Amino acid sequence: MDYFGEKSEQVAPGTLSAFGIKLWSRYGKADELIEMLGFAQDLAEAELHGHVREMFYDSKAFICSFELTEGLPQAVSDRILNLALNHISQFEFDGTVHHGNNLAEA
Repeated sequence: MDYFGEKSEQVAPGTLSAFGIKLWSRYGKADELIEMLGFAQDLAEAELHGHVREMFYDSKAFICSFELTEGLPQAVSDRILNLALNHISQFEFDGTVHHGNNLAEA
């Protein structure tokens, strides 16, 4: 089986829950789930995990999106953004596409 084809599933199921956050990779890609797990762990360690309900990595578009709680104070939003930059390669946050630090260093 080819595990590295465009739509090849590497991890089944491609949806899981970590630190109370639903993590979902469209095509069950291991690297996407690894990025999201690291981010979720850092959120939990910073006691910010309650502000992120879901993460969806669109494997087809190579971009991650987050469902956040409504009405976040700017300081909390900024902390979440900074943690995302440390883990997620490409993501949409507050209407802007960001590229994580790990991409900038590559």
